[in-house]
Formats: sequence, C-alpha cells, structure tokens
Amino acid sequence: MATQSHFDPQIDSTTHWKRFLQGDKVAFEEIYNRYYERLYQYGRHLAPDEHVVRDSIQTLFVDLWQRKKYLSITSNVQGYLFKALRRVIIRQLQEQRRRTVPAPILVPSREEEIIQKETNRLSQKQVQQALAQLTKHQREVVHLRFFANLSNQQIASTLNISVATVYNIISLSLAKLRSHYAEKTILIWLVSLLM
Repeated sequence: MATQSHFDPQIDSTTHWKRFLQGDKVAFEEIYNRYYERLYQYGRHLAPDEHVVRDSIQTLFVDLWQRKKYLSITSNVQGYLFKALRRVIIRQLQEQRRRTVPAPILVPSREEEIIQKETNRLSQKQVQQALAQLTKHQREVVHLRFFANLSNQQIASTLNISVATVYNIISLSLAKLRSHYAEKTILIWLVSLLM
C-alpha cells in the first residue's frame, strides 16, 4: 500500500506531472502517493482480485517511469491515470482468461458497501440487489460519476465514449434504481453527491 503522501497542496498535480516527465523522482513519488488509493478503489471496481489491482497499479507506474520521455503533459492527471490503469487491468484480465477457462466472477464492489453504510436505511442485501440491476458498464459509469467524482466529460474521455452516451448511461442507471426502489433512497443519496 502507498505510504502517506506529503503532497504539497500549493503545487498542483499538473506541475508534479511536468516535473516527473523531466525525470524528477520526488515528483513521480508524489503522484504515486497522491493517486494510489483512488486508483486502487477504481481498480477494485474493475477487477475483484485485489492482487490483480495492486499488480496493475505497479505495472502502470513502472511503465510510466520507463516511458516518461514519450508521454505528454496533461491537465487531468487523475483522468489520465484512471484511463491508463483501466487498460492495464483489462490487459491483465485478458491474459488471465487465456490461462484459465472460467472468467473472473464479479463480487460486490466496495462502492456498494459504501452506499449501504451511508444510507443506513437499506440493508446490504437491498443495495446489492439494486446495483445488480445495472450492467457492468452502467456500474462503472456510476462509480466514476458518483464515487470517483469525475465529470461527464472526464468519464467520456476515460471510457472512450461520447458525453451524450455518458448522460444516457447515467439516466438509464438512475431509472433502473428508481424502478427497483419505491422509496428512492439510493437515488436521493446518489443525486445528493452531485450537489
């Protein structure tokens, strides 16, 4: 697990990214420490095996360091890292599938557990049932929007889809949740995150 970050709030991520591209190991370490936990949470949403997620994060940062001369400056470091991690995890899961016949089994995500704790009005089983109504792709978009707090534009960039598609997926996901729960507790809680 990442060590506690001593990230200087006066220096933004883009500045550290620029310094990292110039070979600054301290800036690279700061980026790692600042984003490790967010990447881990996002990765766990994509892959149920925490070892796959941790290995993927390590692979991502090793690749970044080795390829730093070929990378460009970005104003959205988190979005860039999420997108890159997603590619690494997908690649690792594809390699696993080639080695083994059964596909990885989806398990309830950490986000589903957070929803259950925060609402305090629904049982864990009810929350899991509600989110199980969503497709894997819908759960990923809901995670990025409500838990990773990415904008619709950032989600579109991360997943290589249009902003209109992101709006449609969120709308359909919320409609499914609304139809599943008459009291709309989950919907109200998710919408409150946006305010």
